[in-house]
Amino acid sequence: MMKPNSESDYQSSYPCPALLVESGVAWLAFKNCSATVLLENLAAMADFVLEAAVVGVPDPVWGEKAMAIITRVPAASKTEEDLIEFLKTEGVDKGKITKWMLPKLVAIVDTVPKTSVGKYDKRAIKRNLKEYLAKAKEIKSR
Repeated sequence: MMKPNSESDYQSSYPCPALLVESGVAWLAFKNCSATVLLENLAAMADFVLEAAVVGVPDPVWGEKAMAIITRVPAASKTEEDLIEFLKTEGVDKGKITKWMLPKLVAIVDTVPKTSVGKYDKRAIKRNLKEYLAKAKEIKSR
């Protein structure tokens, strides 16, 4: 996918710019911006994840990197590393995603903001990005 040149490119060429994540020369966006949704769905398959949202956050080297924001089911004690291991097993190893698509940051929160219709509110996440980044743990690839 070509890199958008301006805000108007997002409006005219990209149906859901909040779902685009720029990572170096690649954009995490496939088939109508569904890469972040794919990561969210894979993460939500983990038995310890109640909700999962994925957004792009600034990165000095790659432009943006993916951050997963999750809530755990009650009494779950799994960690950020456990989520990445789950995504490797269920996503990378099974050919659903590539290794470079794995989130580099994971934030475990009490709630993921939602819109009035119950969708994850990625604009609200972006507005409060500092709060989520403060809770996020950087996961080194193995």
